[in-house]
Amino acid sequence: MVNKLTKPDCVVLHEDRRVLEQCQQLLRLWLAEIGLTLNETKSHICHSLEGENPGFAFLGFHIRQYRVGKHQSGKRPGGQRLGYKTLIKPAKANIQEHLAELGRIMRRSRALPQGEVIRQLNPVIRGWAHYYRIGVSKAVYARLDALTWAKLRSWAHRRHPTTSTPWVIQRYGHRLGTRLTFAMSATAPHAGHLQTHSEVPITRHSKVRGTRSP
Repeated sequence: MVNKLTKPDCVVLHEDRRVLEQCQQLLRLWLAEIGLTLNETKSHICHSLEGENPGFAFLGFHIRQYRVGKHQSGKRPGGQRLGYKTLIKPAKANIQEHLAELGRIMRRSRALPQGEVIRQLNPVIRGWAHYYRIGVSKAVYARLDALTWAKLRSWAHRRHPTTSTPWVIQRYGHRLGTRLTFAMSATAPHAGHLQTHSEVPITRHSKVRGTRSP
């Protein structure tokens, strides 16, 4: 039995636009047989390499191909160089929404202790970073960490509007190894420090071999 409220997401990839148009029609027919319809507002055909806005968003990622030299080029199964490589990055809209969520947590936590702010932020940061760790996310993580730190500095300044920036950093920032972190204590920063996106290691997704996929 198929739940009619289910909304499956899928991507069809092919180098020939005519084949994609045929697949789109076949999908409409197949979905109709199981009581579903194709969401026409979210379904479109685009190019992943050429055009004004190449690439597409899927499940929070932006998938796009870039022309590169032979030493960085992707390869066909037979070893032939493609002349481009595929990069899968966090989508810009999802990055902005994540930052907005962190900002909302800080705004409603203006009167809360530092430890409670850390407790609320950590699962959000950790969960987001783990989801996107399979993509090309290292630079995004570093940028998010810098922007999060700036937001926390503003949060601290609102709590202490008459104090200087060095005082605020000394009050809420402590050394964790070689870096400065938003932590509860200088003597035991591990006991209550803010998780950073960059702490989550990038783990590439293992591609399923063609012979293993139905």
